Amino acid sequence: MNTIGIILGDNDFGNTFIPLLKAVKEALLLDDELSESEIEELIRKGIPFFYFAYQNKYSEIGEYFDKVKVMFDDELAIFMQENDHDGGSWFLDVHSGAIESF
Repeated sequence: MNTIGIILGDNDFGNTFIPLLKAVKEALLLDDELSESEIEELIRKGIPFFYFAYQNKYSEIGEYFDKVKVMFDDELAIFMQENDHDGGSWFLDVHSGAIESF
């Protein structure tokens, strides 16, 4: 696994997804054998917490939660080739730890 992406298509969620991806990076340092399904579960369970803690403690993430997609490596590369840069996606380079939006 090289890259993990959180895709939403709404660029207003950086305050949620950047700290969430930092936590994923830390989790991978503790257990580098986490599977893609375990990482996706970690992300999905973390979204409500990080949204509340870092973005908006006055409301829930609501309908946006169901629109979130988690992608890895090849699927993510295809997504990036086929979609325009809109700032509504965030990526973690697993090896460098860099987090970027697309």
